[in-house]
Amino acid sequence: MCEICKRVKIKKHCFYEDDLVVACVSKEQVTLGKSSVYYKKHVESFFDLSEKERNDLMKSVLTAAKILKDKLNPDHFNYLLLGNYYSHLHWHIIPRYFDNSKDNFYFKGGLEPCHLGREIMGRYSVSEEKLRKLAVLLK
Repeated sequence: MCEICKRVKIKKHCFYEDDLVVACVSKEQVTLGKSSVYYKKHVESFFDLSEKERNDLMKSVLTAAKILKDKLNPDHFNYLLLGNYYSHLHWHIIPRYFDNSKDNFYFKGGLEPCHLGREIMGRYSVSEEKLRKLAVLLK
């Protein structure tokens, strides 16, 4: 079982679920509310889905983002579909804030791109308790 399949099964710190996806706050809170939306079925690529499945998936991603918008009121969102480390379809939703106390990538010139990946692993980790509270807030 792949890492994402395990996360889908465990549903730790999840705040949204439908027939297609599970959305969970990420351990690495590079910005307040940074989350991942995991496709429940083990699919490796966006191209492996039919047009209808892609459209339905995007509705689910946007529903999760709307929850983040309504509860956290970010100024902007970044959406990432990478697949660099895990061969299981999932989206990253990154709320962005002009308030640098909520966004570790805010600079005076505006919002800079978030760098995800192993080079930042552990740098923005928050406690299990904070993740649990954030997931409860978003439900």
